[in-house]
Amino acid sequence: MRLEPLLTALRELFGPRLGFGEVQEGDREVVILWDGRIDSVVGLAEGELENAAWQLLSTAQDIWLRGLGGEGTHPGAWATASPEIVVEATGLRLVLLQGEREIASVTVPNRKQERGRGP
Repeated sequence: MRLEPLLTALRELFGPRLGFGEVQEGDREVVILWDGRIDSVVGLAEGELENAAWQLLSTAQDIWLRGLGGEGTHPGAWATASPEIVVEATGLRLVLLQGEREIASVTVPNRKQERGRGP
């Protein structure tokens, strides 16, 4: 399982205050940072990348909300958004939904897309 494209997408979605420790292919744990300090270590379940994507999206959202809340900053619609993973031909789309309304999303390209070969 290649985690780096997934972590890059999560950084894009949540911004520069959320970070990750170094990962190697095959790692089953991911260190999540908030403002450069270790906040959590997520043990990834066995299975497909979409399982890891859901775990990391959900945990990253929790950390992001807690970090902003600790400063007294209200995150707006993101506070009640639900994480969802959508499998598409081009890769996984990480989505935050409020009811049926999409609040934010980012795509994790599949290996073919990363190499520029198309679907």
